[in-house]
Amino acid sequence: MKFNLKSKTLYTDKGDLIKSLSCPKKIDWELLSDSGDNKRFCDQCANYILDSEHFSDDVLLKIVQENPNTCLMVDINQKNLTILNNEFI
Repeated sequence: MKFNLKSKTLYTDKGDLIKSLSCPKKIDWELLSDSGDNKRFCDQCANYILDSEHFSDDVLLKIVQENPNTCLMVDINQKNLTILNNEFI
């Protein structure tokens, strides 16, 4: 996966847009209720947030295409992520 820090946009390694990330709640991942299966539940918005580190690009893309409101957590230190600084895909 590739993550553009400036636009907060997540892409597959092939350059396909997965999702633009923006959470108005900005709740710390550790404070969310652990729901197992690499996801947590946000009581503020009543939605599950998937930990992108545990999913492949293609799986995340499919999940977001099926449900565009899917929330994702991206840690800039995760192993399956390349950080883009003002770069375009």
